Amino acid sequence: MSDDGCFFFNPLAPEMAVDPYPAYHELRRRDPVHESPLGFWFLSRHEDVAAFFTDRRLEHQYVRTQTMRLGDGVESQPYFRMFSHMVFILDNPDHQRVRGLFTSTFTPRRVAAMRERVQLIADELVDRRERDRAMDLVADFAYPFPVRVIGDLLGVPRDDQVRIGDWVHALNPVLEFLPMSDEVLARANEAIGQLAEYFGDLAAKRHTDPHDDLFSAMVHAEEEGTRLSDVELIANAILLYLAGHETTAGGTGLALLALHRNPAQLALLQAELPQLLPNAVRELLRYDTPGQATARVSTEPVSFSGVEIPAGQGIVAWIGAANRDPQAFPDPDRLDLRRSFERDHVSLGGGAHYCLGHALARQELEVALETLLRRCPKLTLETLDPPFRETSLMRGVVSLPVHW
Repeated sequence: MSDDGCFFFNPLAPEMAVDPYPAYHELRRRDPVHESPLGFWFLSRHEDVAAFFTDRRLEHQYVRTQTMRLGDGVESQPYFRMFSHMVFILDNPDHQRVRGLFTSTFTPRRVAAMRERVQLIADELVDRRERDRAMDLVADFAYPFPVRVIGDLLGVPRDDQVRIGDWVHALNPVLEFLPMSDEVLARANEAIGQLAEYFGDLAAKRHTDPHDDLFSAMVHAEEEGTRLSDVELIANAILLYLAGHETTAGGTGLALLALHRNPAQLALLQAELPQLLPNAVRELLRYDTPGQATARVSTEPVSFSGVEIPAGQGIVAWIGAANRDPQAFPDPDRLDLRRSFERDHVSLGGGAHYCLGHALARQELEVALETLLRRCPKLTLETLDPPFRETSLMRGVVSLPVHW
């Protein structure tokens, strides 16, 4: 709230990175369709956010949103040119075409076949720390785990996976709404160049020598006579690393922190492994999701909760706020691993842009939690107040020292 009594939701406030949920409750109560002086409309009710994901009058319009962020000339930036071909921000008809080719290869069967490999990777990471019985859960487990999983899924040689993970990590700020500093922008553009070169070379090899991996399948995918262009192929391989890494790395740290802040729920999960895991992961993603918001642009006037938003407006859906809406989830600030979901959370999006990797993300989180709780039943966090990333969009802890 400003000094003159007018309500103002400030997503850039430092406390938003640590605990945004009190501010979300106030936003929903005071002004659920909030016209922000920051230049966007903010949605915070579950009903509105769910409708946001399925409304075809809302588009990503990546040129518009990135110009608002970095100013004119953004289209010349290497990161922009690559990101503009990623399926998660494409608008139709390109979105439908690319997603169709992508889903023809990234199938539930392929994900299910990965589960044994995912389990081996999780066990290997715990094995490395078994002697010390201590680790930084983020640096030693949550971060390398999805990097290894996505690398194996794509068929990236093990020796290359760490450096690819480092390049992808440099792209994390691109997912934010905040302006990028010159230094951060330079790192992102350099990383895009390195990744484009790497996956371009790998694509050339897989054209003539296909392997039994997802990237080879993407190279040769064809639907109604169309294929992914070289830049679409490279961009969406990068996207798999970027989106898959963020969801699992951020989600694992947030889940372990939530469980240890709620010891009765932690004990319940330990007692009911593995049967409770699927519902537990669903609830943990609702309770504290790594992806707190997403944005679109209105191509026509749209209405949410009786408030009309004109055409040409930037609209931000606050996923974290929707997931704590008491109209959708009774007692929403309580972690309840046995929660009965009459409505689903919106952590993985919805509609035509529902997360392509949702099955893999859930699988990774299930395996991560089951492995840590089974292998390290006395796992203890050094602190229940760890440092958080200084961002209100891609939420997560910076480090999480543990011992067992």
